[in-house]
Amino acid sequence: MELVDFFRKTNYFSLDDRYVSAITDNPTYETSISFDGISKSVVDYVGPSVGMPSTVTELEAAIDRLSGAYKWVGHKK
Repeated sequence: MELVDFFRKTNYFSLDDRYVSAITDNPTYETSISFDGISKSVVDYVGPSVGMPSTVTELEAAIDRLSGAYKWVGHKK
């Protein structure tokens, strides 16, 4: 439920599908959610530099933390 709350706080379904900068050699993050036959994905490639809301970065970090993936990928931003 905590993760679902992060998606809600981010207004995930109202976000653009892609926040992609022309800067090179950076990691790409892709998040997605699917339920009740509705799906949404967001690609973040240096997204803050092209207007991506900071709540997306917070969501990405929450996914890593709540899933336990941070142990393998390090702390996000």
